[in-house]
Amino acid sequence: MKLPLDIERELIRKLINGDKIAFSHLFSFYKSQVLYYCVHFVKDKEIAEDITQDIFLTVWEKKEDIRIEQSFSAFLYTIARNRIYDIFRSLSARSVLYEKLMEQAIDYVDDVEKSLEEKEYSGIDCTGFGAVESAPTGDFRIEPE
Repeated sequence: MKLPLDIERELIRKLINGDKIAFSHLFSFYKSQVLYYCVHFVKDKEIAEDITQDIFLTVWEKKEDIRIEQSFSAFLYTIARNRIYDIFRSLSARSVLYEKLMEQAIDYVDDVEKSLEEKEYSGIDCTGFGAVESAPTGDFRIEPE
């Protein structure tokens, strides 16, 4: 469903001038469409709802940049697409950071374990091991009494 062009343009004109009621009408009309678009990409309704709220906050903050002669839905979907891309880039960067941190943590744990083993082995008195090497070899039997 689409708003009649003359009504949409009038609401946008009012929105540009800071009319909160016009913004509310546009929000009510486009919210479910933008939410559906976001859910399609992020596959999580709760996250998509947050993104949708953020998109409409951006619309309010950038209301002076809206061009009445251009499609408002295209303006919304451009903001939505860019916001979703930003989120994916952020998640990707976090994933890379997580992997690097895990590698460093594993290296650190390995270094600590190696250091502890070296300290543990360096404290062992090995003087008695020579006697074992010179002990007689052979079969030993235990005879019952």
